[in-house]
Amino acid sequence: LDARCFLLRGSRVRNVRWVYGLVVYTGRDTKIMMNARQTPFKRSNVERIVNRQLVTVFSVLIVACTVSTIASAVFESEHESLLESLLSFRVNSADTALRWLTFMILYNNLVPISLYVTMDLVRAVQAHLRSEE
Repeated sequence: LDARCFLLRGSRVRNVRWVYGLVVYTGRDTKIMMNARQTPFKRSNVERIVNRQLVTVFSVLIVACTVSTIASAVFESEHESLLESLLSFRVNSADTALRWLTFMILYNNLVPISLYVTMDLVRAVQAHLRSEE
């Protein structure tokens, strides 16, 4: 046996009626196995900066919702009798999660989701302009 008799991983034998074969496993240290890893996802510097800024915006959103929920609970506890008489509104402290979710919905405009769509559109237009050159 010599090097001409070996088929590497992923190879296919065609146009033959039959083949004798022997499977040889040499481990993960072979050149073909070391090169068979997935390619890393490449991101631009702008995407990295935008991702960091988006984490900051989400953090501010969570803090704002939490502070607003606490302020709302304090306001309702201090003015409980006024709210009950004017609005027929009974204060329920078990609604804290619902109150927090309400503030999350109110403040959702802080998160620029359309920014990613705009970045993808700009990238597509730039790729088109480069291909025309």
